[in-house]
Amino acid sequence: MPRTLSPDVIAQKDKEYNRPVELYQIFLDQETLYLAMYPENINFFDENGNPTTYYAAALSRSAVQTNIETKVDQTEVKIDNVNREMSAYIANTDFQGRRLVIWKVFLDK
Repeated sequence: MPRTLSPDVIAQKDKEYNRPVELYQIFLDQETLYLAMYPENINFFDENGNPTTYYAAALSRSAVQTNIETKVDQTEVKIDNVNREMSAYIANTDFQGRRLVIWKVFLDK
């Protein structure tokens, strides 16, 4: 007889704060963008341990391409539903080949 999880355990497992959230740090020439793959802004820490706001964005990404040589890992990130200001910023900024750090974190609720 196979074991199954109780309804209470399943309910807890499926709660939103038990799923990891991806936080993106995009390092550009003049600044670093802090974005969250989440429907609202998230306060977390930056690469130096300082409190930072990660702004909500409709992000998606491809699988990270890794290799055993000395090449840098690669992925493709897409940002959907941006306003005109962000669209103009993206059009005038070179994002290709930039350093990107993706953190998977759990929300503490």
